[in-house]
Amino acid sequence: MGGELLREPAWDIMLDLFCAKLTGREVSIMEASVAGGVPSTTGFRYVRRLLASKVVTECRDPKDRRRSWVELSEEATLQIQQWLLATWPGGS
Repeated sequence: MGGELLREPAWDIMLDLFCAKLTGREVSIMEASVAGGVPSTTGFRYVRRLLASKVVTECRDPKDRRRSWVELSEEATLQIQQWLLATWPGGS
């Protein structure tokens, strides 16, 4: 991941998506935007950046085509897991 993606609010969005993936929670683009802790328009721009860099993937909700779900890519999930294991006390 590029260093520009490890700044807030992108990092906050990625951590929220990481937790969502662990718990099986679906996250809409709007919910992901809010997770950044900034105005929704700013959060939406960050989500779009994460999508463009393939850190986050998107799929349409089959029940409501107006909504899209986003999730952390497998590669980004693995990188965050590795980082947490390496930095969390007792993680190794």
